[in-house]
This record gives sequence, structure tokens and C-alpha cells, in this order.
Amino acid sequence: MTKWIEIDGSYGEGGGQMLRTAVSLAAMTGKDCRIFNIRAGRRNPGLAAQHLAGIKAAAQLCHAKLEGARIESQEVRFQPGEIGGGSYHISVGTAGAVTLVLQALVPIALQASEDATLEIEGGTDVAWSPLMDYFTHVHCYHLKELGVEIEVETLQRGFYPQGGGRVRVKVQPWAGPPGPIQLTERGPVEAIDIWDVAGKPLQKARVAERQLEGFKSAWRGKYPLGQVHQLYVDSASPGTSFHAHAHCERSRVGACAIGQRGKRAEAVGREAAELLLEELASGAAVDRWMADQMVPYLGLYGGAIRTSCITKHICTNIWVTEQFLPRRFNIEGIMIRCE
Repeated sequence: MTKWIEIDGSYGEGGGQMLRTAVSLAAMTGKDCRIFNIRAGRRNPGLAAQHLAGIKAAAQLCHAKLEGARIESQEVRFQPGEIGGGSYHISVGTAGAVTLVLQALVPIALQASEDATLEIEGGTDVAWSPLMDYFTHVHCYHLKELGVEIEVETLQRGFYPQGGGRVRVKVQPWAGPPGPIQLTERGPVEAIDIWDVAGKPLQKARVAERQLEGFKSAWRGKYPLGQVHQLYVDSASPGTSFHAHAHCERSRVGACAIGQRGKRAEAVGREAAELLLEELASGAAVDRWMADQMVPYLGLYGGAIRTSCITKHICTNIWVTEQFLPRRFNIEGIMIRCE
């Protein structure tokens, strides 16, 4: 009789990250899993469009048998097969975050039999998720430092509510790092790079310029600025985003903010500056968002990371990872170890 890994989706933080992590680890370990009570505590429980797109694409990548994959479903059964490469086109169908879909797919694609190319349509710059600029310049930086070959193109920006963004990500098979992952020392901050983005209809109001002014007013020259990319872009819906990351001697640390109706452009830039300054003040080698995304890799390969704070997201992700793998995590202050 098949032994299922049972994941209670209401545990801990209880969000969509549990689903993404469970499906990724199921595919990578070859273990069947049942996820129930999916997003049970949310205002709209069950699968939303971005969750559905992610698990369906994951099922394609590993030739999985998938049950319960429909909007608002609170239970999914996922039985993985062999992970294959090739080209995949995924449409979220809304402004759902493509970066969250990528969080589920990239770890699976790393274990494919050949290169995998993922073209995804949806939201590239939306709330409650990493921006594509963060994924490209922070997430992928850390993967490349571990030996991963990954190429990322943002072909079209997508803001809320229409989405319409398009990205292409090419992932080569990966044998894993040469040893346990060690991200505990950041080293000195060398420069700060910025991606300051707004839709073209907002150019007359100088929205991107004002976002940058807001960032600089909070930054106050604390660390030297490097490259500043200020873009006005075509998009289905006008919107704004701001990403900044610190190049450090042995790491990279980032932060993002997103524009919303009624939120002044200056406040968007200020928010990104304050978040990044908080991360850098902690001395962390990995920001809190990257720490969350590194948990499954730690579970697979062991090691340690030092982050700025231990969030509920991180703790929940650790719990899910421990259900699939024999390693156990230990948290000491802001250090996460896995042996």
C-alpha cells in the first residue's frame, strides 16, 4: 500500500508556501503526498489561480498523477513520476505572482533529465510576493553561487489587476552543491543597486523619479549607491515597484516595495530603503525572504544560514521540509542549521 506524506495546510503560517514546498519536495524525493486544509484560515480558502497554475506545472515537470486540482479545492493528492526537461508554458490567468510559481518549479527543474525552459504569464510586480527583480538579482544570485546554471528574462512587466507579465527561465540540471550550504557571513557592503519601475502612463507624474527620491531621503547615504535602473514600461495595468539589493563581499541582500492606489510614490521608495536598512543592520548573510526560500535546499543538502529574523513563514517551511526528509533543523537566535 502506498505510504502518503500527510501535510496539514492549516499548520503554522498556513499559506500557499506550504503547498509549493510540499509539491517541490514530493517531486524531488519521489514521495506521494496529500495536502489538506489548504489555506484553511484565509478569507478565501483553498487553491487560488497562482497555486493551481504552480501545481499543475509541477505535475507536468515530474509526470505526476494529480487529484483535486481545481479553484477553491482544499485538498490535493500529488503522486510524482520521473522529472523531465523540455519547454513549458504556464499561464497563471490573473495577476498572480510568477515568482511564487517559480519557487515551486525551479527546485524540481534542477533535478530534470535535461534543460527545462519555463515561460510563465502572470504578475511580475505584485504585492505579497518577491518581485521579478528580486528573483533575478537575489534569489538567482544565491543559486548561482551554489553552482546552479539558470537564465532569467523578464519579457513583459505585469502589475495588478490585469497581470499580463511574461518571463522566461531556463534551468540546467544540477547535481547539488559540493558540500553543505554555508551562508553565515556577509562581509562588508560594497554597493546598492536599484530597479525603480513604473508603467508608462505614470511618467507624466514623475512616479519613478519620486520613488527614487523617497528611497534616497530614507537612505541618507548610509551605503554607496551603485547602478540605478529607472524604467517606464508598457504593461496591461499601470503600476509601480521598487527593488534594491546590497552587493556584499560574500552575499547579496535585497528588499522590495510595491505601489498601490492611494500610496504616494515617495512612500514606496522609503519603504524599500527602510526594509533594506533593517536587513543590513542585522548583519545577516541572507535576508528573511531568501532564508525562507533556502529552507528546502538546506533540507536536501544540509548546512547553515544566518538571517535577519526567524519569521513564521520560515518556521512553517521548516516543518513541511522535515516531513519529507530525514534531516532536522535547529534554530539558534538568527542562525538556522540543518544536519
